[in-house]
Amino acid sequence: MEATGELLKLMGLLMKNNGRVGIVRVIQSACAIGEALESEVCELTMLNRRAAMVLRKSLPATFSINSSSQFCSDIRSQLENDFMISLQSVVSEWGELQPIRPLPWYLLNLAWHSNYSCMQLRKNQTLERFHEFLKLENEVGNITRQEVVHMVPPPFLDVRPYHFVLEMCATLSD
Repeated sequence: MEATGELLKLMGLLMKNNGRVGIVRVIQSACAIGEALESEVCELTMLNRRAAMVLRKSLPATFSINSSSQFCSDIRSQLENDFMISLQSVVSEWGELQPIRPLPWYLLNLAWHSNYSCMQLRKNQTLERFHEFLKLENEVGNITRQEVVHMVPPPFLDVRPYHFVLEMCATLSD
């Protein structure tokens, strides 16, 4: 904060010179510092508002299809041919570009991103069928609901059937 530093310098100058600095200079400096402080406070307030908006925004629902599930291709097909189409009507209401989409960097369309937050999935009647699908497939182990950051490593590890992988990034909240 430059203005705060300037104010401290001015106060030090006043104390050092036993008040012999011209009053006009002190007032002018104080006004300039006041304006700078006001500008900095305004800028910080704007940053805080933007940060608060970002923090309040819900995370999208994301999930991956278990590639070892015997229903893997059926689930992917249902997502591509049923839910992507049926959820388009909800998209036009809310102005989203795509209701659900496969993550382009994840192999074989096995990871998906939904533009709906978990709260929207639970509360919106229009999304009930999709939400029930996600809950059921998650419960039986065909999909894993997780944030995208937890999906990044597997495609890049080049894991083979004879490898053992220990993931140590999971927490109780995941």
